[in-house]
Amino acid sequence: MAVGCMKDFGPSVDYENEIPLSGEVTALFTIKQNAEGALFFQAGEHKLLPADLEWDFVRQQRVMANVYVNAEMRDEYRMCSVYWVEPLDEGVFEKGAFNYQAVVVPPDGLDILLNSWITGVDDGYLTLHYKTWWGSVPLHHDFSLVCLDAGNPYSLTLVQDSHGDGHDELAEGVICFDINDLSDTGGETVTITLNWIKLDGTAGTADFEFRSRE
Repeated sequence: MAVGCMKDFGPSVDYENEIPLSGEVTALFTIKQNAEGALFFQAGEHKLLPADLEWDFVRQQRVMANVYVNAEMRDEYRMCSVYWVEPLDEGVFEKGAFNYQAVVVPPDGLDILLNSWITGVDDGYLTLHYKTWWGSVPLHHDFSLVCLDAGNPYSLTLVQDSHGDGHDELAEGVICFDINDLSDTGGETVTITLNWIKLDGTAGTADFEFRSRE
């Protein structure tokens, strides 16, 4: 099942998200293609060149991957071997005017796991590790990220539409948003504020550091 829908992030799996000089790691990456057509993984300032990745590249996208990082360098890249790759579910980012009431009334609650290493901003993407209600036969949940404050483009609201899904099980998922269309930060780091409705119906808010992707 896709990472973005429901996945068991249990304690038996040692997730790290810290790129070692050499060794195995499970982390979030952006899959990109360089000018020569080679695919590479990017996480922060790290660029990894897979020696054995079979991937039909259509566009840049955010993934979770388990790789073994080698000490070998090739130009600006560190070589790696890929054990598995899982694309993240992608939410819709609405930069312009947006009819919030047309999405879902009332909004469905969810808890964002702020202490999870998955939750954060990197390479122009906002990735959220969350918990919400699912039915015993889960429906598809839609996620939108909207700017409701015309005076502050960096204040964003997360909206979940569960399409009337049941409340049979609280389970976790991951959703990512490409937010690089936000006003260009010009190489500076700015603060974005995320707002959402929590499972208990109260308002949630969190701040993240953001810098436009170069």
